Amino acid sequence: MALSNISRKCLPCTACCQGWLKIETPIAKASFGNACQHCSSMGCIIYESRPVEPCQKFVCAWLSHDSDLPAWMRPDSSHAIVMTDRLRWNNRPVITVTYTVSPAPPITRDWLYKYSDESGMPLVTIEFLSDRGKTTHKKILSTHGPKDFSLEIMDRFNRGEQLW
Repeated sequence: MALSNISRKCLPCTACCQGWLKIETPIAKASFGNACQHCSSMGCIIYESRPVEPCQKFVCAWLSHDSDLPAWMRPDSSHAIVMTDRLRWNNRPVITVTYTVSPAPPITRDWLYKYSDESGMPLVTIEFLSDRGKTTHKKILSTHGPKDFSLEIMDRFNRGEQLW
């Protein structure tokens, strides 16, 4: 059952702009470990005039108009950017998650496993490891769902395929 998300807004969350997702436009850039130059502690300083692609068009699952995610799952609160429109398996949407802290918060991880089970959508997560408090480029991919799904996703990941 979808929640009413009329009041949900991006700001002050900036998880997608903080270098966890790739943004490459002439005026806005973010990549692993490098936040967009327009990202501040108050949010995007060019929010009203931010680029259409990907900034205005990107909608995380929490912000989606038909989201089942509870309020506390906002990316800056849950430390997880959840998406359901990036990957499909057997003609079904896959829950894809990029954690913004390591280790991933157990409450968030447990909720996502339960959500995957209840929704019937398989789950794949990426967690970037940290070394002495600094996030590294090393990542752990985890899956939750049917064995065939897990084997296929792990194979694609091990071949270096960009999953989302």
